[in-house]
Amino acid sequence: MIVLKVSLLQESRADEGIYMPLIQALERDDRFVLTIIKKPEQLKLPNWLIVLGDRRAMLEATINAAYQNIPIAHIQGGDRTGTIDEPCRHAITRFAHLHFPCTPESTKRLIDMGEEGWRIRMVGPLGIYAMPEAEFFERKELCNQLGLDSEQEIILVIQHPVSAQVRDAAWQMRQTLDAVRDLQTVVIYPNDDPGSVAMIKEIEHCNWVKKFKTLSYPLFLSLLKESAVVVGNSSTGLYEAPLFGIPSINIGTRQQDRERGINVWDIDHDSVTLHSGIKILLRTRWEALTARNPFKIDIDGIKIIMDTLYDTPIDERLLQKRLTY
Repeated sequence: MIVLKVSLLQESRADEGIYMPLIQALERDDRFVLTIIKKPEQLKLPNWLIVLGDRRAMLEATINAAYQNIPIAHIQGGDRTGTIDEPCRHAITRFAHLHFPCTPESTKRLIDMGEEGWRIRMVGPLGIYAMPEAEFFERKELCNQLGLDSEQEIILVIQHPVSAQVRDAAWQMRQTLDAVRDLQTVVIYPNDDPGSVAMIKEIEHCNWVKKFKTLSYPLFLSLLKESAVVVGNSSTGLYEAPLFGIPSINIGTRQQDRERGINVWDIDHDSVTLHSGIKILLRTRWEALTARNPFKIDIDGIKIIMDTLYDTPIDERLLQKRLTY
């Protein structure tokens, strides 16, 4: 039996939860040997490189691999977001040899971009496949670990800087923190994009929220599951929150063009409006939040990825990309 060497670039905390079910499956499958790399320069001539989304490091690794004739599998191609991440994502698409998009809309967008149909397999967002098997902490145990009152509702804030609005990053974070002043709130630190240092200073100066640089994925999932509202501009509010029937306030432009379900309420950076929106959601008992969730797709995306990687010949047809127009 042929064993394929697969390298997977896991750059940030956010990647872990998305990749986890795929990593676990690759590690269990004797058709593959998996290497997880943290930086593009760690790439060592595998049979496949797996990259995710739209981060700069993902693009750097993709370019490195392309010039070494290493085939590239891209997860979450075809999405729209509306920031610098979008052209980065689409640049990765141009180099990638296989595409594993999340939704029918993203799949169509890849085809419209000129990608050959045989290279594309829709798999849904990978993070959802970790949900059924996740071992959640009970609410009291979770609150004990995080220093929360289990009797009070929990607001979860995850907010990142926006590339085109770096100068406003501190002010934007302050608006969000002011909006949750009278609420039990957990804040997860932002990613390391430009503007994050200013945002972290605002978080560290705030004494009315619980703050964490990061949480283990089981703790994070449990916290999400027990939250009453998700606030910020992370894709968590669009992807995972509706799976738990949790409403999400999406702030600003970072996710402005991404598909969303009916759980998402878009609000601009304004503490008064944000506070009012959170209060309304806390008073409202939402029904059937998962009814129109574009990311809940009834397919075995992990199996599709693994079988496609293993069964696709690494030959000239794969490596020599051609546009369809």
